[in-house]
Amino acid sequence: MECIDIVNELNQRMWDLYQDSLNQFSYETNGYVDIIKFNESVIYNSECNDRKYIEKIDDYEPLLDYVIREYNIYIETISKYKL
Repeated sequence: MECIDIVNELNQRMWDLYQDSLNQFSYETNGYVDIIKFNESVIYNSECNDRKYIEKIDDYEPLLDYVIREYNIYIETISKYKL
């Protein structure tokens, strides 16, 4: 699945769950590096690929799974900061 397809999928899920079009995932590239953001926070950067390597399939975990996991970690982290 390409980065732009992942962003589209995640934004659709956000809409389906929360009817929220203000908080969105976005995709940026300079032709060499792919970046997926949630609002202004980087969730995935292809230059710093931290995806888990799965020996059974001799490949990395699916990018969609990785982005969802990192997004959930981000949300959990920021939800701790309350005034």
